[in-house]
Amino acid sequence: MECHILRQLVICCLLIVMTGCQSDDNTADLFKTYQQRLANVTDSDTVALADSYKVPLPRKRELIQPIEDVRFGLLDAYDLRKCGLFELIAERNSVLGKIQDPFRLLDYEITFLRKANACMPLVEDVDIKKELQEAIDVKTRQLPTRYWNAIGGSDAWNKQLVLPATMLNVNEATPRTAVVSAISAFASVQSPNGLEVSVTPWQETIEKQKMLGSLFLSIDESRRWLTAINKQLEENDHRILCGENINQTKAKYLRNVFDEFYIKKIQPYLSSIDTMYLDVSPSLEKIALYADSPRQFDEYKTAYFTGLHYQLYKKSVKDHVFYWKSLFERCNIRLIR
Repeated sequence: MECHILRQLVICCLLIVMTGCQSDDNTADLFKTYQQRLANVTDSDTVALADSYKVPLPRKRELIQPIEDVRFGLLDAYDLRKCGLFELIAERNSVLGKIQDPFRLLDYEITFLRKANACMPLVEDVDIKKELQEAIDVKTRQLPTRYWNAIGGSDAWNKQLVLPATMLNVNEATPRTAVVSAISAFASVQSPNGLEVSVTPWQETIEKQKMLGSLFLSIDESRRWLTAINKQLEENDHRILCGENINQTKAKYLRNVFDEFYIKKIQPYLSSIDTMYLDVSPSLEKIALYADSPRQFDEYKTAYFTGLHYQLYKKSVKDHVFYWKSLFERCNIRLIR
């Protein structure tokens, strides 16, 4: 009986150890295997990864910008019924109107400005016309802040931007047309025709088709792995002997690792996340320039919206390719593709 219990305990311990060795990040596992194979060929240790480069998204309450909810005495203006502005204001002043989410609040501001501009030629009362123009001026100035609060204050954008624990799956890093289109449409609000749109149709896609956080993390982690691998290759480059009458076995083995892991698996992955970022980056830059975001968002914005971390990632890829090009030239190894 005691032996049976002991055997069961041993089995449980082995299962725990085996489970603990498994990773939930198959892309990180691929980079790790690539690095280890390179170290095996050069009879060297792997270089430790640097601390994470990722910039966490600040908490929602740190991102919401305070904004005065300006009230105007336009509700009794019968002239505003001619263009639907009267009903819009009444709806906003209702109980339900006061608890709308950030997307619907932004929609209200956009609709108000569109209807108010259309109303101006129809209003005959001079005092109402003056007050309506003041409302248009104030709400136009506030729009970049309202626009930002639809990002910083909404669950949809929070879920889109928060960085997850793992990189994009190496087998699933593909362009996401629907969410890229939704983000592009959201960025178009600031365009000359921006007042003609409604932002709420994109809310569900932005919330449920999460891409940006995973993409940003994948860019950072790919750079972190490549930076360590580049350093490892450079530090052990002297171990790879090439030239006439010299055994180039290690160089050939490295070539095999390069083909098996980088060319066949890692390079296509990097190409995919590169395409994904380039597809969405114009919209992110527009949002960064227009939205009245708080200083707490500055580091995140610089890293991902304006492309600093992408540029640093691209440099790590370029350095990696440059090393292999230099090694193959030095060892007279031709790449036939």
